[in-house]
Amino acid sequence: MESGQLIFDQVLFDEQMKKSGLLNCISDPIFPLRTQFCFIHLTIQEFLAARHVTETLAPTEIKKIISDHVKKSFEVTDDCEIIVKCHEVSIMKCLKEADDEEITKEV
Repeated sequence: MESGQLIFDQVLFDEQMKKSGLLNCISDPIFPLRTQFCFIHLTIQEFLAARHVTETLAPTEIKKIISDHVKKSFEVTDDCEIIVKCHEVSIMKCLKEADDEEITKEV
């Protein structure tokens, strides 16, 4: 998610994941024998990334990620007012899902 990668080589997924129904199989037009995968919906990729973060990082690290994201979301020019409003809604949703009063107060 950090790198914005949406298409993955087959070596990143085991056979069980490939058969799970969560991935689309994509043929590489340049190298037809090389198969690539993407998630059937970005929401699934976002969920798995969020799950990984919550299972592997300490609460203070998660708090920093959220705070950094909020700061980055508001680094826009004046001509992007509509985008800022969309970010505000996303931030509120993220804070609700985090269900952590300390992070909400800090943000």
